[in-house]
Amino acid sequence: MTDAEGNWQQEGLTAEEYDKICSDLNREPNRLELGMYGVMWSEHCSYKNSRRLLKKLPSEGEKVIQGPGENAGIVDLGEGLAAAFKVESHNHPSAVAPFKGAATGLGGIARDVISVGSRPAAALGAICLGELESERSQWLAVEAVDGILSYGKGIDVPTVRSSFNFSQAYESNPLVNAMCVGILPADREVRARAGSPGSLIILAGAATGTEGVSGASFASDELSAEEENGDKSEEVPAGRPEIEKRLISASLEIIEEDLLIGLQDLGAAGITGAASEMAGASGTGIELELEKVPLTSEDPGSYEIMLAETQERMMFSVEKSSSEKVLEILRSYDLEAEVIGTVIEDKILRVKEGEKTKADLPVGSLTEGFPIPEREMEKPDYPGDFAEKSSSDISWPGTLKEAALEMLRAPGLGANRWFLEKAGNEGRKEVLNSSEECAGALMLPDERVLVADISSRGHYCHLDPRLGSKLTTAEVARSISSCGAKPLAVTDGLNFGSPENPGVYWQLNEGIEGIGEVCRELDLPVIGGNVSLYNEGAEGSIFPTPVIGMIGIAEKDNYITSAFKKEGDVIYLLGETKAELGGSEFVRRAAGENCGSLPDLDLDQEKNIQKVCRRAAAQNLLKSACSCGSGGLFMALAAAAVSGDLGASLELNGDLSLEEELFAETPGRILVSLSSEKEEELIDMAADKGAAVRKLGQVGKKEVSLENRLNISLEEMKSAWNSAISGKLKG
Repeated sequence: MTDAEGNWQQEGLTAEEYDKICSDLNREPNRLELGMYGVMWSEHCSYKNSRRLLKKLPSEGEKVIQGPGENAGIVDLGEGLAAAFKVESHNHPSAVAPFKGAATGLGGIARDVISVGSRPAAALGAICLGELESERSQWLAVEAVDGILSYGKGIDVPTVRSSFNFSQAYESNPLVNAMCVGILPADREVRARAGSPGSLIILAGAATGTEGVSGASFASDELSAEEENGDKSEEVPAGRPEIEKRLISASLEIIEEDLLIGLQDLGAAGITGAASEMAGASGTGIELELEKVPLTSEDPGSYEIMLAETQERMMFSVEKSSSEKVLEILRSYDLEAEVIGTVIEDKILRVKEGEKTKADLPVGSLTEGFPIPEREMEKPDYPGDFAEKSSSDISWPGTLKEAALEMLRAPGLGANRWFLEKAGNEGRKEVLNSSEECAGALMLPDERVLVADISSRGHYCHLDPRLGSKLTTAEVARSISSCGAKPLAVTDGLNFGSPENPGVYWQLNEGIEGIGEVCRELDLPVIGGNVSLYNEGAEGSIFPTPVIGMIGIAEKDNYITSAFKKEGDVIYLLGETKAELGGSEFVRRAAGENCGSLPDLDLDQEKNIQKVCRRAAAQNLLKSACSCGSGGLFMALAAAAVSGDLGASLELNGDLSLEEELFAETPGRILVSLSSEKEEELIDMAADKGAAVRKLGQVGKKEVSLENRLNISLEEMKSAWNSAISGKLKG
């Protein structure tokens, strides 16, 4: 057996893939070449298990400037501006070293939006952890949140929104997804390309060390017991936001001075990934000179240099005539910067160390040559058919008030308040949203408002992955519409277990089908995203968890918040509540398990309700609006009351139980308040669109009351909500 044959398994390759490599090269690869194939053919870099399915998602639209295939998608915001955005997972590193993993996850996605020429403007996070009774989950929660927030502050990017889910399903394998939104001129074109032969390749940023070698392969495998226990935390790269901040400024200066051919961040697969992707995009090759790569004092070898995932690095392609100016700019920001290669005509990635050739690989083979696995799909047999269990006879064992307060204490419903209070955005004038808003909001330079949201509903998708994905996507769009903004486009993070399991592969397909159906109906192109598979640990696979990120745009005068504004204003519900408690937070907390049939999604009603809300906001009919999502109508009421420091007096006369009225998570509903003089206009507007509308009551003083069945003071609500996370953390 040759050394290569003995090493292919260590690089995460299969026997079929190793044979394909030997066939492509017409020889056996050496150790470095095998390592380069290992990272480039990993699931993390190749998407070999998901690329067929991803083609089912709509990716084109009138506002799309750049769709899937680049570092981040770009949409036209009008008025000469565009937004670049993308979501990325950093699950396995965050499971092992949550602070470093979460921090570098945000750093990596920020570099993705820089790579298409935008300045990072806002960050969002989606985190799924085990139940907070677990000390491990408490540790992960604090460390992951601190990692995201500290890195964001270090690069001067506010974190404006978060989504949290807590379930035993994530105990062994937590999920940490970060989303970044950047702003750029709409006519700017920066892409990851090498350019023509003779162009020079510059590596800049931090010096290259040995951190995260083969990290892409690590991210493409299941977590072992020792990895779950953090025994490999030293192998996770550390983030240095102070370097990234300088790298952002230097990159944008180079772009603005028109000195650039192409730009690529270094993340998974390090120099190997960046160089091969840039060469592949241009139909050329690159010859690299390893002795010119700026190194740390660790003195790594060629294998480590090519595969290390040292953070805060970018690769620039420039004309030879521009190279000195580019190096001057980079070094003026106290960054390591050297010309490390040349673009060549042959479509080869050649790695040299002095006169020695250390690797000589066809670019097409590295980037696209992997065999596509044939995976089987089969709907799994769920124990006890929990999706079929009836939730209609589930009730809270105590009083309605106790149920309402317990909902406010639910970690998944209160974590965003805790997260944004730690974020400390109060001094940032561009950040418009409070912790109770339905979405993050940024004031643009032209005084329009960019709205962004992120969410995942893994417990929904566990019951029904297709319908759960549909409900998640519709909910994020509804949150943006409830701010008076028009949803523009989607980025998705698909977090699933092993695709080698037919049940998991079925879940992945169903999830993608569900996202695609809603996006087509709501005219939302999916312009990029991330797939993270093999999310499994000692306790099995995670819930199927698609994360949906979305942005929208509103005129300044059309932007509305969730807060009640004035005592005596009337409160209406756009949409219709149904007896649909299945899969809800209420059922999970009352029954102690995730069960029941999910609420149905009427896409026509969903679309019409969102249109009515946006139109009413544009005509200045509304004082406030809040989407009904997790926790149902009651949590929307709580957000409106607590953020506005005003109560509400309600009458819910109907055929439903009060538990169903308050806690059902029927989609297609938005809670609004307005002056009584404008009631008829809203009713007529809803009728014109065929949208249901119903008066619930009026804004009151310092309590929320309901037909003598419920009376909660604002202070009680605030206290319960504030304890959702902090009350469960030890120490």
